[in-house]
Amino acid sequence: MALELTFIINDESVNRYGYRILSAGIQTENFLKNPVCLVQHKNEYLSVGKWKGFKQESVKLSAVLEFDEGDEDAVKIYNKYKNGYMSAVSLSMLEITESEDPKYLLAGQKYATILECELLEISLVTVPGNANSLKLLAPDGKEKKLSLLTINNNDHKNQIKMVTKTPEELQTENDGLKKTLAVNLVKQHLDRGAITVDNKDFFEKNAVLDYEGTEKALTKLPSKNEENGGAKQLAAQLVEMHQKRGAITAQELDFYKKAAEADYDGTKKVLELKKGNEGLDGFVKDLSGASRSQSDPDDRSKWNFLDWYKKDIDGLQKLEIEKPEDHRKLLAAYQLEMRKSGTYIPSEG
Repeated sequence: MALELTFIINDESVNRYGYRILSAGIQTENFLKNPVCLVQHKNEYLSVGKWKGFKQESVKLSAVLEFDEGDEDAVKIYNKYKNGYMSAVSLSMLEITESEDPKYLLAGQKYATILECELLEISLVTVPGNANSLKLLAPDGKEKKLSLLTINNNDHKNQIKMVTKTPEELQTENDGLKKTLAVNLVKQHLDRGAITVDNKDFFEKNAVLDYEGTEKALTKLPSKNEENGGAKQLAAQLVEMHQKRGAITAQELDFYKKAAEADYDGTKKVLELKKGNEGLDGFVKDLSGASRSQSDPDDRSKWNFLDWYKKDIDGLQKLEIEKPEDHRKLLAAYQLEMRKSGTYIPSEG
C-alpha cells in the first residue's frame, strides 16, 4: 500500500507576506513533468516523493503526495505527518501576472494579488511562510519585487502609494523583530533566576517560533534567586543556632549549611538529635588551667568517667578524639575503681 497523504497547496488567503495567490492561476503543466517534493526548499537534497492528483474545489487547490517507500528518510517524514508532528507544505513559483485592482484585494492585504504563476516545486516544511516558502521570480529570472499598497494620507483621494520590498527583505525585518523580542523576554527571566544560562538559547529559539507560548511557560517558572535566597537564609540560621549551642563545630558549619539548603527538614532533625557540648568546652578549659565556679552543679572538671558516660556520652566520645590523653586518664581511673569493686560495666544506678 502506497504511502500517500493529501495536502492543501493554496487557499487564496492573504499569506504572512501580505499578498495572495489565485489558485485558478497556478499552472502545473510543466511541474507535472517533474513533480518533485523537496524538504525546506533545498534543491541539494533528493526528492522524498512525487506530487499527483491536483484538484481545485472553490478557492482551494489540493494535491496528493506519494512518499518514496524506498527512501528511509522519506518514510520517517511520512510518519511525522501521519502522526501529526508536522503538517505544513510550501510552494515556490514563477510569477507571471499580478494585479493591484481593488476587486482582488482582501482585508489585511498589502501587496498585489498574483493572478497567474508557474508552479516550480512544493516542499515539506516545519514552519510555513519562511523566507523561501514563496520565493518569487520575475520572467527574466531576477528576484521579483512586489508593490506595497499603502494609503497616502496627504492625498484626499486616498490614492495608492507604491513602495517596493522583496519578500526576503520583509522576512529579514520580521525575523529581526522576533529575535529581539525573544532575546528581551528570555533575559528578563534569566535576570530573575527562573532559567539558567545553559538553557537560554533553547528558550530564545522557542520564543522566536512561539512568543506567547514561551512567555506563558517562563512566567510560570518560579524565581530560583528568590527561592535559593530564602533557603540559604533559613539554612544559615538553623546551623548557626546549633553551632552556638555546641551541637556542631565551626568546621562543620559549611557542611551542614549545604545539607540544610538541600534538605532543610531532614538536616533539622539530625541537628536536633545532637547533644550540645558547652560542658565539654568548659571541661577542656578547666584542664588547661581555667577556673570554673565551684557552685556550678555541672562542673565537668569534677566528672569522672562514669559521670561522662551517664550524662554526656557524646561529649565523652568527642573528648576521646580531641583530648585523647585526658580521656585515657579518666578511663584508667575508672578501670581501677571497677577492678576494686569487681564491676566491669558502668551502672545506671
